[in-house]
Parts: sequence; C-alpha cells; structure tokens
Amino acid sequence: MLIGVDDDRIRVQLSPLADDMFAAAVNARCETVRIVQNDQAIFVHDPRRAHTMTAIPYLRYISTDAEISGELRAPMTGVVLKINVTVGSRVKAGDPTVVMESMKMELRIASEVDGVVTAVHFKPGDTVERNAVVAVVEPDPQ
Repeated sequence: MLIGVDDDRIRVQLSPLADDMFAAAVNARCETVRIVQNDQAIFVHDPRRAHTMTAIPYLRYISTDAEISGELRAPMTGVVLKINVTVGSRVKAGDPTVVMESMKMELRIASEVDGVVTAVHFKPGDTVERNAVVAVVEPDPQ
C-alpha cells in the first residue's frame, strides 16, 4: 500500500495478525500496529504514539472526471459482503453503497455524488476484481 504524507509517498506492507492488529513493514523496520477506521478517518496506533490519517477515495485521488461519472469502483480485489442500495435508490455523497471484504478488512464503497443508483453489478458473495465498477450513480444536475 502507498501512503501519502504531505508530498512524500511511503510504501507500507501490512500483514494481518488478528482483528485490527497488523505487522507493518516500512523500509527495513517492522512493528505491530493497531488500525481502526471510522468513516474516512484512519487511526494507526504504534508502540510510541497514535497517528490519524484521512482516507481519500481512489477515484477522487486519480481523477476528478471519474468522480463526476458516478461510477463506484472496487478499490481492491475482494468479496462483496452487502449491497446497501438497489436500482432507483437515492443516495447522497458519502453514503455507503457496497460493503466488501479484502485481506480481512471491511471496505465501504461510498457514492462520491448525490444522485440515483442506475446499476448494481454484483451481489453478496461475488468476488470483485480491483477497479471493477460495482455500482453506478447518475449524478443530480448541478
């Protein structure tokens, strides 16, 4: 995983241990950390201190055009646990539409726009590849 800190990028390799505990390898250093996510806030506790980060949705990070499209994509390969919407559902930006599990982590795929769900491409139990469109939201007119 690549983490952005100001203008720097840090490569971190996480290996799950139990529940919210992970072995984190950064360069030659390895520590046990506790990681807890609450919406877009990610709290990382290492033996010396706690860190708070903000999760930026992958599509927003790579392209503002993709955000406006309303396509909701899987951030990584995983299994669909729950679909919170159906075609025709009205959603607001930030509403979780699909819940996935990947590498023992629960991932919530939220709408980036206010609008109406026009497609849902998977069902619970389906395996989803990274970057696959899991649902589409037709954005409200600006």
